[in-house]
Amino acid sequence: MSLFLMFVFIILLNVVVAVVSKYNKKRIIITALLVMFLCAPLVLVITIISIASATGAGIGASLAGFTFGGITFINGLIILFIGIFFDA
Repeated sequence: MSLFLMFVFIILLNVVVAVVSKYNKKRIIITALLVMFLCAPLVLVITIISIASATGAGIGASLAGFTFGGITFINGLIILFIGIFFDA
């Protein structure tokens, strides 16, 4: 269930990036940096807090947080490469 929610979150995040950037190269790079350095730590912290408070599992919550935060960071990195190397 949590992987499905992460998949939906990544899809919505990519839609928001496309809507906000309006296919402008500079805006794509800025939104990619925002995803990498603002959204990824938020996803990490929110995941750790929500799983740790619900189950009481510290190591499992940190593993899930780092996994979901890492996926979000990699998504931002891919958006950054698209903004740098491809013409929008």
